[in-house]
Amino acid sequence: MDMIHELRENHLTNRNLLIGTILFVLASYLGYKLIMGQRGYSQTNNDPINNDPINNDSTNNDNDKDNDNDKGDYYKKPTNEEINRIIKDEFSSLFKTFTREIKKTSREVSSLNTKNLFQNDVEKHKLVISSKDITHTSSHNTSNYTIFFDNENGGNKVGGYGRLINVIGFRLLKATIPSPPYNVTNNNNKIIFNFNGTDHTLTLTNGFYTGTQLGTELQTQLNSPGAVSSVSVTYNTKTYKYTISHSSTDLYFKWNENHTINNSHAYKLFGFRNIDGSATTSVTSDFASDLYIHFIDVVIPEIPNISCKKNPLGKNLIERIPIYMTDVGSGSPQSILFFSSHPTELMSQIYFYPISLNQLTIKLYDDSTDQFFQAENLDNSFEFEVTILKNVKLMK
Repeated sequence: MDMIHELRENHLTNRNLLIGTILFVLASYLGYKLIMGQRGYSQTNNDPINNDPINNDSTNNDNDKDNDNDKGDYYKKPTNEEINRIIKDEFSSLFKTFTREIKKTSREVSSLNTKNLFQNDVEKHKLVISSKDITHTSSHNTSNYTIFFDNENGGNKVGGYGRLINVIGFRLLKATIPSPPYNVTNNNNKIIFNFNGTDHTLTLTNGFYTGTQLGTELQTQLNSPGAVSSVSVTYNTKTYKYTISHSSTDLYFKWNENHTINNSHAYKLFGFRNIDGSATTSVTSDFASDLYIHFIDVVIPEIPNISCKKNPLGKNLIERIPIYMTDVGSGSPQSILFFSSHPTELMSQIYFYPISLNQLTIKLYDDSTDQFFQAENLDNSFEFEVTILKNVKLMK
């Protein structure tokens, strides 16, 4: 901070000196010309302009004339050549002053840059974190993994990080994340529905579905319990809504209870509100079905809250990254999202009290905000910028 302040002070002072001096020279020149004109000197014939009523008074006596003659040498007007020479000398003096100040400023800036180049108070490092570096186990998850910098605890391949001390800043620069291969996952495949007064829980098969395919899967699973049959599901390809019905038996869905008990947001898939329904022989979606994940939240617990974005669950949110699915309808969406932080995110830096980092835990949550992103263990990578305090005396 002292470096920036010193540079700003020197720069502004010399710039103001240069501008102020130029304005002063111009004002002096114009003022000098104006004064010469007011004193009655002609620019064309070097004669005084006789606009003084006293000098034109016919009652002036000879004594006054003699006095004027005696003072003639004292009031002798300068010539144009003399005026130009005076102005030339003044400009020459001022330009010499400019030259000295510019040379002085150049020496100061050069010295300042050399000092700051090799004696920074802080330094920045870029870390590339990848899920490909974690050791695979029977339970490894590319949406919830830890990279150990010194590999004391094992669990990943590492060799170039090492423990980082006096870390005071942290932010995301870039990310490479696969689009979700499925739109029905463990986060939304459970459904609780009531048929003829009895609750049943069904599980959709994980995978990628179009609207029509998902309607067929729901109908199959609704009719799977032994006490349930003849439930029909139709999908409107124009409104993207579902109609679930039975010819004579009441049924309804417990979307909110399902969300609470099974942590499933299946209501989004079929376009319903997150509330429990009421018994009827036919129900229709409240909205168009939503088959896609809209974003993922990148959470790193090791980073202090002050440097993170706030979210309703109080997690250490580093960034919210938009997500999308491609090749809709083909049954195999495969694409990679390349994300870069917006330039406005990089225009400022939030600092925190120095900490030591020997690991980073990457947690990716989908847009349900409390469930891990279901990427079927497809790999991801991140580039972070870490700011380290080099001059620890600043903390005293």
